[in-house]
Amino acid sequence: MKRVFLAGLGLALASLSTQAEEVNELSRTFAGPWEKEIGYAQTVQAGRHLYLAGLVGPGETVETQLSNIYERIVQILSTHGADTSHIVNEVIYTTDMAALQEAISTRKAFFTLDRYPAATWVEVSRLFEPGLKVEVQVTVYLPE
Repeated sequence: MKRVFLAGLGLALASLSTQAEEVNELSRTFAGPWEKEIGYAQTVQAGRHLYLAGLVGPGETVETQLSNIYERIVQILSTHGADTSHIVNEVIYTTDMAALQEAISTRKAFFTLDRYPAATWVEVSRLFEPGLKVEVQVTVYLPE
């Protein structure tokens, strides 16, 4: 009985070490030098998981900024052979929840065939730079 248990434990440990090796193989992408200065990467890929740092976009309104952010997300995803249907989680930070709610149709237009991610919306008092009204962070499960 002890040998069976130890053999099972050995298989379990071997499985864990394989998973750990996969997780440790990370690749990071930087969009500009400011990211290293601040201390973050625009994207981090761990296996088939792609993590996009909070993205912001130009514009005077939440709707315009949101549209520009999603266009950037689409560009990033295309370089990884993915599209918005591969987004599994989304967190939106905004300084104006009412304006974000009014921009729901703009947001929904970027998700094909109603393939929406799990999502959380958070109202904050401010974002990193003055004038920013919305920031979007996503997690993607990349296709094989």
